[in-house]
Amino acid sequence: MTEPAAAPESQAIDQLSSLEERIVQVVQLLQEARHARQAAESEVAGLRRELSTKEGELAVLRQQLAALDKERDEVRRRLERLLQQVDSLVSR
Repeated sequence: MTEPAAAPESQAIDQLSSLEERIVQVVQLLQEARHARQAAESEVAGLRRELSTKEGELAVLRQQLAALDKERDEVRRRLERLLQQVDSLVSR
């Protein structure tokens, strides 16, 4: 008579083992998700730092471009003035 009682106990142990395996899997998945999230957050932080650096570089390049544009315009004006002077000398 102990055998019929043993079958439900065995079945309960099997169910408990199955539940334990699923819980272990869920814990592992949760840990993997946390690691993936940390890695993603770290990558985002790095990309934000890089973006900030690039924005600073872009601002410097824009300033340099504006200065070069100004310089080019000044050179153009000076050349036009010199050409006018040469033309006036040649016309005489």
